[in-house]
Amino acid sequence: MKMQSLTEQKATEYSALYDSDLPTVKDVLIALSGTATQYAVKPSKDLAELALRLANSLKAPEYNEIAYTEKLANQLSQQWARVVDEYRYLEISILAQNTSIQ
Repeated sequence: MKMQSLTEQKATEYSALYDSDLPTVKDVLIALSGTATQYAVKPSKDLAELALRLANSLKAPEYNEIAYTEKLANQLSQQWARVVDEYRYLEISILAQNTSIQ
């Protein structure tokens, strides 16, 4: 029977939302802040989707180190989901216009 190293064993225990490149809530919030700043300068669907992914990652149980993390994660996720939904709506509207023009 092969024994897993402690690192391999711990890696397999992470939830799907956890980002091992951003090991703490602070790291995720710094990345989210930077993404939001970039979005403010030059908005794009890709940046909005990245911000949403980062906000959703805060829902991982590994980030529950601070009492308000879950509430913060939900608020941020809802806000960025609205932004991403707006991009999707615009894409559908543009597609519909192009289809009706042809």
